[in-house]
Amino acid sequence: MATTKSTQKNVTTPKVVTNKKVAAPKKVTTTKKVTTKDPEPLVQRNGNLLRNIVFYIVGLLVILALIFAVVWLGKQAFAPVSTRDDQQVGTTNVTTKDSEPEAPIVSGISEDTILDFGSIGSYHAVYDYNRNQWTLGIWPEAQINAGDMNLADLKIKGGTIEFVMPFDGVVNNSAGTVKVNNQAWTLGNPIQDSSGNTLVAKGSLVTISYGENNDSAGFQIWFK
Repeated sequence: MATTKSTQKNVTTPKVVTNKKVAAPKKVTTTKKVTTKDPEPLVQRNGNLLRNIVFYIVGLLVILALIFAVVWLGKQAFAPVSTRDDQQVGTTNVTTKDSEPEAPIVSGISEDTILDFGSIGSYHAVYDYNRNQWTLGIWPEAQINAGDMNLADLKIKGGTIEFVMPFDGVVNNSAGTVKVNNQAWTLGNPIQDSSGNTLVAKGSLVTISYGENNDSAGFQIWFK
């Protein structure tokens, strides 16, 4: 009996691996470098700072100047004002200083020297310490009795004023008309007659007239 030998060939079956873990692609992140630009260069910042400091200093100086100006004006408003020949006659305020000694009586002239100017009231003489001389004018501080008008009314309405010189002196008057003993004198500071004489003698009758709306109305007497 024949024997059949069978040979069996070993067949290698390929190994199949399923569910193999596949690595996910690596996420690459990039960081973008952001640089901010200085909105204002250092030199410009320093310049602006210096400019601001200058503005502050100038502003402070202006404020200080205004304060000094206000203080100075306040002092001027309340300071005594002395008369001068070149000032407008009739609007000058003459006040005696409290710190000064008692005003001297010269040739009988004192604050008891009073002139009645009729419609604008009566006034007493005052002593001017700057000129060391007695004077008399239409000033509120020298008024004894009020009249129907004051100086402001006289400038608007006009009028005539007569008085007798109590002592020798000169009269400052640059508006209207003026007569001494019914003789016309030339206007000025002081007034003068036709010969150039300026002295108005004691006892002389002085007549001064102003028209309406004359802002220069007003006069002043300086006693010798």
